[in-house]
Amino acid sequence: HVNIDVSYEEPPSSASPLAMGKASITLMNGSGQPLSPASQLLDGVSNSVSPLSVSYTADDTGLAQSIQVGATSYAPEVFASPGKLKGLIEAGGYKDESGVERGIYQGMLGDFDQMATAFATEFNAVQKSGASLNSINTGNTPPAFFSFGATTVNEDGIREGLAGAIDLTNEIKKDNDHIAAASSEEPLAGNGDNALALGDVQDNNLQLLGGDTSLNSFYESMIGGMAVETQEIQRMAGNSGTLKQSVEEQRQSVSSVSLDEEMTNMVKFQHAYNAAARNITVVDEMIDRVINQMGRVGR
Repeated sequence: HVNIDVSYEEPPSSASPLAMGKASITLMNGSGQPLSPASQLLDGVSNSVSPLSVSYTADDTGLAQSIQVGATSYAPEVFASPGKLKGLIEAGGYKDESGVERGIYQGMLGDFDQMATAFATEFNAVQKSGASLNSINTGNTPPAFFSFGATTVNEDGIREGLAGAIDLTNEIKKDNDHIAAASSEEPLAGNGDNALALGDVQDNNLQLLGGDTSLNSFYESMIGGMAVETQEIQRMAGNSGTLKQSVEEQRQSVSSVSLDEEMTNMVKFQHAYNAAARNITVVDEMIDRVINQMGRVGR
């Protein structure tokens, strides 16, 4: 879950050679150095434990806000101890010290919001530039096609949360005659040029997507980027699994019981027992001959 270092206090001289002393566990960064500020999960000298916990925002996003180790608090972006905990925080998302939402998942949501904002804004502009059946009769500009809901515009001009809040306007929902299928040029009757223009929005280069990127290409780039990141993560997970298995096999070779080795020892000890028993039998027979059959007079 986190990178740690385990150190031991020197045991008393009278202790068993097997005793390693009291253990202390310190959080470490990816370079094997203590975090700044340094914090211990376990202090073997004072026998104190500092629990590790993560606090989350109280809103619906539930983003990681801080990591607590006892009385020490770390912002998610400066918590540099690699492991499963750091990976979950970066993947699920967190709020940095300035309140900005970050993380892989939040980045993907931001891309969706950018795509939805660019599409809806351009589609509404084309819709309003055309003519509908109602606008021909009333002379009014057609209403917007999409509504943005209760979304807010950030400093980049992107409506945050629009991908999940985009909807048709009430005018379009109530009356399809508000759809501007015709261009505003004469003659209006039977003109479907604006309907074709609405359909071409997905292939047009949109300013909010960089100016030279269409909706389709932006979406394909998103999916391609996600696939590349997924492949990289799977490769790293596979490498970590291989290293873990190698370490486990080395540990098993030192500490575990080998059935072949124990069977060999049993055979060796059995032969040693038989040899010792034979030796005792020889000594017993020799003493019997010396005492009972030697040194008798007059026989």
